[in-house]
Amino acid sequence: EHFLEKYPEYHGRVCMVQIAVPSRTRVEEYRILRREIDETIGRISGRFSTRKWVPLRYLYKAFPMEELVNYYAASDTAMVTPLRDGMNLVAEEYAASRIREDGCLILSEFAGAAGILGDAVIVNPYDIDDVTESIYLSLTMQEGEKRSRMQRLRQAVKKRDLYWWCQSFLRTLMD
Repeated sequence: EHFLEKYPEYHGRVCMVQIAVPSRTRVEEYRILRREIDETIGRISGRFSTRKWVPLRYLYKAFPMEELVNYYAASDTAMVTPLRDGMNLVAEEYAASRIREDGCLILSEFAGAAGILGDAVIVNPYDIDDVTESIYLSLTMQEGEKRSRMQRLRQAVKKRDLYWWCQSFLRTLMD
């Protein structure tokens, strides 16, 4: 919402897709959070949508990996901004899917993956201005910089494959 307020020149030019996989649907706090999200998306869509453009698409469902990869491949930017998280494989999935080595990853500094995916645009998700500017940066960043960042992100993901994780876990266990 803040991005659309600050950068009206992007009205009609960007569409943000929020994919939310249903989780813990029986927990009251999660039901309350879902209602708040639904209301927020409704408010933003009602405020900014036109007959020809809707700024947000909200998909509340699980997708098979093949379909999810299509969303990753179609997006110019992925924004993974948990407020607190362990690893967050979504960020790694996005980088791994970028076989043309294009695109931009915006990643919360609180995501566990931020430690190994430092070439993402790292943001504090509690800072609305920081998130707004990271979206703008992702849309205006030179293609060469995007490509070099994505190449390094993909290398980081490739390095930490299944075998790396198993060896790391076993070393820790042995120690």
